[in-house]
Amino acid sequence: RMSWFVEFIYPAGIARSVHIALMQWGLNSKVGRGSGVKGKSGRLLPAQHSRSVEQRTEVVKGRVYVHPIPQLLDNVGYLIVCCPPPDSGDGRKDSILGMLVDCGDAKSALAQVELIRDTHYSELPGKPKIAIHSVLCTHKHHDHTAGNRHLLADKITVATLKSIVGGAVEKVPYCTHPVKNGERVKLPKSGNNDMSELIEIECIAVPSHTRGSIVYALRNLIPNDNIEGGGFVSHIFSGDAMFSGGGGVPFESDIETSADKNANTKNRNSLVKVTAGRCSIERCFAEVLFRTTMQIQSGGDESNDSVVAVGSGHPRRVLMFPGHEYTADLLLRQLDPSNEHHGHWTKLPPAIFFETASQYLVSSHRRTLPKNGRLLTVPSSLDRELRTNPHFRALKKRGDHLITAVRVWYRYISRTRREEAQNAALNLVKSSSSSIGNTKSFGSANDTRNQTLKRTSSNGKTPSTESSWTVDANDINRSVFATVYSSDLDAVISDLQSGKLSGASAAKRLQDMRTKLEEPVVTRRPIPGTLPSEKNMYLAVVALALLGSPPCGMTVRDGLAMNLPVPVDSSDEIVISKRRIISMLALLGLLDGPSAGTAFDNKDQEEEPCIIEMIEILWREAHFDSEAINSSDLALSGERKMNEPADPEEATGDKEDAIELGLLKMTLNGAALNQPSWFKKYCLPCGSKADTQPAIPLPPSVAKMRRSGGELVRHDIHACPMCRDVVTGSAITMGGAVISDAEEEEEEEQDDNGGSDDDFERVEHKIHQSPLMEGCGDSSSDGEGSGVELQIISSL
Repeated sequence: RMSWFVEFIYPAGIARSVHIALMQWGLNSKVGRGSGVKGKSGRLLPAQHSRSVEQRTEVVKGRVYVHPIPQLLDNVGYLIVCCPPPDSGDGRKDSILGMLVDCGDAKSALAQVELIRDTHYSELPGKPKIAIHSVLCTHKHHDHTAGNRHLLADKITVATLKSIVGGAVEKVPYCTHPVKNGERVKLPKSGNNDMSELIEIECIAVPSHTRGSIVYALRNLIPNDNIEGGGFVSHIFSGDAMFSGGGGVPFESDIETSADKNANTKNRNSLVKVTAGRCSIERCFAEVLFRTTMQIQSGGDESNDSVVAVGSGHPRRVLMFPGHEYTADLLLRQLDPSNEHHGHWTKLPPAIFFETASQYLVSSHRRTLPKNGRLLTVPSSLDRELRTNPHFRALKKRGDHLITAVRVWYRYISRTRREEAQNAALNLVKSSSSSIGNTKSFGSANDTRNQTLKRTSSNGKTPSTESSWTVDANDINRSVFATVYSSDLDAVISDLQSGKLSGASAAKRLQDMRTKLEEPVVTRRPIPGTLPSEKNMYLAVVALALLGSPPCGMTVRDGLAMNLPVPVDSSDEIVISKRRIISMLALLGLLDGPSAGTAFDNKDQEEEPCIIEMIEILWREAHFDSEAINSSDLALSGERKMNEPADPEEATGDKEDAIELGLLKMTLNGAALNQPSWFKKYCLPCGSKADTQPAIPLPPSVAKMRRSGGELVRHDIHACPMCRDVVTGSAITMGGAVISDAEEEEEEEQDDNGGSDDDFERVEHKIHQSPLMEGCGDSSSDGEGSGVELQIISSL
């Protein structure tokens, strides 16, 4: 971590000079000392690691654009420009408003700004100049802030530069406007050209890479007709907090020891260190995903806290502009056998691997072009990052842990289930969750994927030219490669050749082929009749903390200065939001598609409510325990009268949404909080009273259930596209599917050093209607014990 060096030596002037000199030397050795591009003045522009002057992203048609500014060895800053409106007739010529995001090399940045003006905006009436009014600094590191001093020293720039923005606790060099979490950046105005009428920029604090890191979320206030879903898009400038394909190193997060990383030593009572290491990164990723999609949903209305329309399609309208060109390197690490994430591809849908591999191929191709011709791989979209970024995939895995734990809790521990009052409870849940909606309201991932195949008309955005490349969210989300199963493609070709398939039907089948790769070929579910292991319960609690609460300040002072929650002494005191949990599960695609139903069989799903209703019941039972304790304590102290009416607002509003992690953890583990005192337990007259007993004791059948970290793995080799070619040539013809239920110990993506505690795995092959087994008994297709079983014990 070298925290002493980072904290005390790095801010010094000598450290800044050495850092920038090393990066400039690396750039010169890679591309030479000149860029090979001359401006209109005839001067050779400084060296750049990428060709980007023609590229721009359209925010508001004809008015607001984002231009990349390559700097130093691999840094990428950005220029936000706001063009003046058409001449209103008063003859006034307004300048082009400009804002820089991260300036590490002012000389190179200013030269590129001039070239961008000549390339894209020289045809505007009056040929206005680009005036830099503000600099937005994502964090304090010198490769992102070293140019601030030179901007203030430039005679032309200093005349219009009004503010340098940075985190309130970040100590950004020459910062004039420190900002907090949730604060809006003041936007410039020049005459009739008012940037605040077109866009807004919100600050999102992400304390991990540094204590005061800020992600700037830019959102258009004027809808773009070319963008589906309302026309509103969030553009996030993430600095070093988030990259395309990875995340920044948590230099200034809490200390994470080897014991903190090893989940195999944790149990359901272990505390969660959410401010340390990888957990702090994932928590910041969850905060950015939640805040940017809520920004789209609210439409600028902060009072709108509904999540009715939140779904897996919202991340398509969030574009990410990272601070470094690291995409090819980060994607290559995931494919490297020595990397910690390697080896988990078999546990993911095939579409995840092919998307990651194809994005690596595209980014590697762009970055290996001849020097001065290398293209940038940014911006990216959060929809793509949900599949190719290991931190987002880890969040989805944590969501799976949470859903499994809630389902098992509802099945075996929930009071609502055991009291045989499910119908009445579900009516209450449906009435209380009517504002949230059901799983159908979250949108289908298949629908949003198919919509990308429809190419929008070029009339919806500013047309591109040979020297001006204009892109928008539709262009960025469009995939370069489309991977499908060859057997499905061959079937379509065969049907078209034979005339069995019409053009419309073929188009529909071609669209469905892309989404088929998102379906897992191996399904996993908990072992029936067992409770989750101590490790899995701990991981479910970690998921509650990361998905259900925003990041907190590293210290109480940081929290107060940055408008963040202050750190707590115990993780059990972290406040978890039910609304945030449901929204995050929807955004991660866990409330629709195949991942929503892999925990249990279809037969069980018909008997049980949806996961949203289970979460509602979990929150209500956790509140019931806390209220029972409070009422019992008040009754014993004589502070509440017997006939005093209850306050109707005690169980409504934010109190229903927010609850401490410790209460949820106790409820998930089936521990009743309103237990009688030890005196009443042993005193027969007192203990015999009904009102002193636990509301619903834990059933003996549940108390005796064993905990297991294993899971049943189901794989149909006749239906699997990657296996059926093998069994096709088998000498034994099988009339039905071969389903193997293998009990395996789960290996977490977060911890590859630990393995299974068992040295063997149990494989149960259920062979149905085999000629060798005729007359041996009836077969069953549910794989739950009927039919013939061949148990094969194989050493791992």
